[in-house]
Amino acid sequence: MKKSLKIFIPVISFFLIIILSLFLAANYLLKKALSPVHPNDAPDSDYYIEQPEEPAPDPSDTVETAAYNSFNASYAWLKANSIKCSTQSFDGLKLNAYLAKQKDECHNYVITVHGWKSKPKNISSYAEHFYQNKFNVLVPGMRGHGWSDGDFIDMGYFCKYDIKEWCSYITQNDPEARIALWGISMGGTTVMLTTGLELPQNILCAVEDCGYASAWDQLCYRLKIEYNLPSFPLMNMADSFLKSKYNFSLKDVDCLEALKKSRMPILFIHGLKDDFVPPDSLQRCYDAAACEKKLLEIPEAVHARSVFTDSEKYWSTVDAFLNKYFFPQEEITE
Repeated sequence: MKKSLKIFIPVISFFLIIILSLFLAANYLLKKALSPVHPNDAPDSDYYIEQPEEPAPDPSDTVETAAYNSFNASYAWLKANSIKCSTQSFDGLKLNAYLAKQKDECHNYVITVHGWKSKPKNISSYAEHFYQNKFNVLVPGMRGHGWSDGDFIDMGYFCKYDIKEWCSYITQNDPEARIALWGISMGGTTVMLTTGLELPQNILCAVEDCGYASAWDQLCYRLKIEYNLPSFPLMNMADSFLKSKYNFSLKDVDCLEALKKSRMPILFIHGLKDDFVPPDSLQRCYDAAACEKKLLEIPEAVHARSVFTDSEKYWSTVDAFLNKYFFPQEEITE
């Protein structure tokens, strides 16, 4: 009996240590992926207003320098030319956004959706471009990102309903509104997921930039890249915790299934040197889409930097895509 215990106790202890380690690792993974952005990042918080600018990147990095300068300049424009507006999500969260409206009567809108742990400032240059091209622009702060309510980041699962709610907000205030969706990174995923919902006819088209095909695949990929770990069993345990706490699975954040239901035209964009969201997401999503579609690859672009790597190709493609559905007569004339 004593001999059996001497063998049994170390074995049980070993397995308990393994289980505890997996438990802690799974919780760490979820916390890193889903922990909310601090409210200090809210555009109307005293801290955000008073804090100094973020440190400038290395001047030799021309792409990051272009992004840094563009965001700072365009964010000043966005704050000066927009109003703050709010709506309520299906689950009772207060959602906030900037709304920049044309001075003359205009019924064309672009809703721009920022990425994971990002903020409206980091897509303000896109918003300014759309505004200069005859669109009203709505720039939401996504749930869990410090400005709108939300105590966790959902990787796009609930956000898609928030974008649908923002579409309703626009059409309630402007029944003649015609809307395009644009999103980058997690925002791109959110846009793809939104296109799979039942949407009103006045949402004409969508542009997604470097979105991931599924939250499950994306976290498995990052787990391999950052820690050189396999997805099983850590991801399975993490997903079980997620379902018990937040009532959805990472596998539910599935753009491929959503895109099979999509009926609106979509432009898919991805940088081929993206090492954060794998470029193969582009082809997988494009192939899954059961709608009119167009694909744009930027060969030298890293994650979320396609526009700063080849701005002429990026904007000529995006503008032509939007013009086709919003300004068809101008396209014919040109």
